[in-house]
Amino acid sequence: MFERSPANRNITWEKQQQSNIGLDVILWNGLFSFTGDYFYQVRDNMLLTPDVTIPAEYGITLPQTNAGKMENRGVEFTAGTRHTLGNGITFDVNANFSFARNKLLRIFENPATYRAPNRRRTGNQLGAQYGLVALGYFQSPEEITKSPAQKFGNYTVGDVKYADLNGDGIVDATDEKKIGYPNFPECIFGLNVAVSWKGFDVSALVQGATFMSVNRPGAAGGGAPGNSNGNTQIEALDHWTPENRDAKFPRWSYLSSANNFRTSTLTMRDNTYWRLKGLNAGYTLPANLLKKVKMGTFRVYVSGQNLFTGTAEYLNADPESAAGGAYRFANQKSIAVGVSLTF
Repeated sequence: MFERSPANRNITWEKQQQSNIGLDVILWNGLFSFTGDYFYQVRDNMLLTPDVTIPAEYGITLPQTNAGKMENRGVEFTAGTRHTLGNGITFDVNANFSFARNKLLRIFENPATYRAPNRRRTGNQLGAQYGLVALGYFQSPEEITKSPAQKFGNYTVGDVKYADLNGDGIVDATDEKKIGYPNFPECIFGLNVAVSWKGFDVSALVQGATFMSVNRPGAAGGGAPGNSNGNTQIEALDHWTPENRDAKFPRWSYLSSANNFRTSTLTMRDNTYWRLKGLNAGYTLPANLLKKVKMGTFRVYVSGQNLFTGTAEYLNADPESAAGGAYRFANQKSIAVGVSLTF
């Protein structure tokens, strides 16, 4: 048994203030419906761990305190319609959209980042991603000599070249800036459509998300070129060589390159996606026919799940799981044919 951190007897509940403005509309005897909501929320007394350096001899970490404050604002919309045409076709359409963005108002932030506008966490989103600006690859020894020194280990021709944003003649962590959204979506949207006619029915569900980023450092410096500890991804074929100077990834190496592993605009991906989550089609036999064979319902159908996914950038991964690091596992597509009956 060991003590991880001392108790803080002054810890109390977080406080939250929230304001909402909403609108609910139903028109034309229910033919069209709309719901909209705007919200503004402030959370105070959030639990944070102090960002200070303590001697190793202390043996334990500092306890959390009620020191954080964050605001969150956004909108949510849903709209739908249901109508039956004169020829008997019935359609049902429903859409939803939500957008929310937070801002850190008060946190324990290291003075090194707080004093640098490009690196400051206070005033930005929780989970915003920071890194270097990649300028391309070093094309010659002369270019390396003339460029600011990069403090991320050894590097050579074909390795990633980064921008010296603060102009101090070296490239290190102080040259980072905000380069990506959080790895969770700030905007989510969906569309559900169903159409039926004389026993036939078709329905589809489309969903998507945007304003989120995922960092793929392995694809640039390790998991593809630069690491001999696993299978190479197909995207690694587009790596730097003297004949392929505008490649997508740096030079191939059997040794890991700390320089090429840095989080940067080269490794940050736009994780926006939309997906045909489900598509179903079926036919239900008329009730008057089923009565003759003493059956309640009889429906044959074909159903598909995850049939298509569109992404803003090529990820070679499932965008829903890529943010969690599970990008090596592909999303599974499934198609099923079946019969549903009752007596």
